[in-house]
Parts: sequence; C-alpha cells; structure tokens
Amino acid sequence: MKTVLRRALGLALLLSLCAPALRAATPGWDFSGESHGIKVWTRTIPGAQLKDFRGVMVVDKPLDVVVAAVADVAAYPEWFFQMKEARLLDGKTLDDVHVYFVIGGIWPVSARDAVIRATVTQDPRTLALSMNADAVPARIPPVKGRVRMPAMKSGWKLTPLSPTRTEVELIGNADPGGMIPLWLANSVVTLMPKETLKRLREQMDAPKYRDPAKIFAADPLLRELHGRIRFPESP
Repeated sequence: MKTVLRRALGLALLLSLCAPALRAATPGWDFSGESHGIKVWTRTIPGAQLKDFRGVMVVDKPLDVVVAAVADVAAYPEWFFQMKEARLLDGKTLDDVHVYFVIGGIWPVSARDAVIRATVTQDPRTLALSMNADAVPARIPPVKGRVRMPAMKSGWKLTPLSPTRTEVELIGNADPGGMIPLWLANSVVTLMPKETLKRLREQMDAPKYRDPAKIFAADPLLRELHGRIRFPESP
C-alpha cells in the first residue's frame, strides 16, 4: 500500500507543474491544513478532472538562493517528488527555453512526460518573481513508453519578505492525458505539495547554494536571468 501511495503521489506531481499562476488570485480555495510550516489549499474547477492545489511556505533564505534552486532544472530529480528526469532542450534565454520532464506513473500506467516553454516575470513593486510554463507537446516527437501530457501550466511565485526571508508558492492542476485512476490522484493531492516543498526547503541547504552567484555565473541562461531580476537590498 505504501508503494501505491508513493506512486500515486508521483502522479499527483503532475499537478504541481500544471496550473496558471493567475488562478491563485481567484476565490474558491478550501484550506486543507498546515504541516511542517507548509500550508495547503485545494479546490475543484468545473470541467476539470483533477483538483487544483496550492502550497505555500516561508523559508529563511534570500531570494537569490530560492531562485537558484528552483531554476536549477537538472537537479529537479533530487527533490521534486517522483521526478525521474528534467533537462533543457533548447533556448538562449529563460523566456525562450524548452524543458523536458519525466514523472513516474502508477503501475501499470505509463510514465508521463511533458515539454514546456518557460516565462519569467517580476513585479516591480513587490519584487515577487513568477516562473510559469506552458505545454508545447508537439515540440518533440512522442517517446515510446511514455504518455505525453496534452496540456499543462506551472505556477511558482517567489516573494521576498525581507532580504533574508522568502515566501514560496506552488500551484498545480493538469490534464495528464491517457487513462489514470483519478480518484487515487485526487485522494493524495494535498500530500504532494507538502512533500515537494519540504524537499525543496531541504535542497536549498545543499552546499552548492551557499554561494548562488557561482551558480548564476556558470550557466548562460541563469546568468541572463540574474541580470534582469531585482533582489532586495541588504540592510
């Protein structure tokens, strides 16, 4: 049963990659609870097969550390629950980059994959950074043994509360395509953001994020991103 639950959570991970950030501003969220400093909400959207979820936590990390961790695509399998593969396909800036994800499925259901195009915007007043993604399923041919997700949007919102504290928000919903046990995915939807955000918080303690400037400098895409983000000034 534990194995089934873990794999169900893996399927629910699909949801975390798949909701417009604008949905966070609309009413209708039902508070599901708080655990380990992570608050979770869910809601049902008419016509949608799977519930939306919204997870929020505050970390004692500056915005640049959080951005470095969330933008470190290759490291996603280290902390994003049930993520098996994450890699950049192409692009010269983070507004013109395509990313490929693979998420483990529930046996005998095939693993899901997705190709997304990323966009990054920042609120000039609050300095909140929104990192969103739209599915472009036809960008590469289908991969044998995997079900391509036909539609998805992602929603990360990183809001600096001070030069050393940041609020991290994750929103999700999706059309994972194919046949899946929806009742099972919906039954664990509140657990997925808790697991993912908790692991992200642990990931940000990794030694490589102690000096995020090195991460930004070493990668052309992250260097370009760093150059156009405003960070809170130190006191």
